[in-house]
Amino acid sequence: MPPYTGSTTGYAAGEQTNAGVITYIMESAYKVPQDGAAQDLRFTSETLAKAETTSSPDEINELAETSQTVVTQVSASG
Repeated sequence: MPPYTGSTTGYAAGEQTNAGVITYIMESAYKVPQDGAAQDLRFTSETLAKAETTSSPDEINELAETSQTVVTQVSASG
């Protein structure tokens, strides 16, 4: 796609927001740049929502409260 050369009035960051490309790559360690090919993120709507799946262990102990939940999966959709 050729670069946009028109007016930037009313556009986010000087680019049409529907012409921007967002890519992602999995990190093996937090904030460590990764090598390899990034994946293009394809939007099917105007929002991108994060969802977390949690699990609570069925352990029994002397505390009179439920066990704390643990995040087991994080996903995004939009």
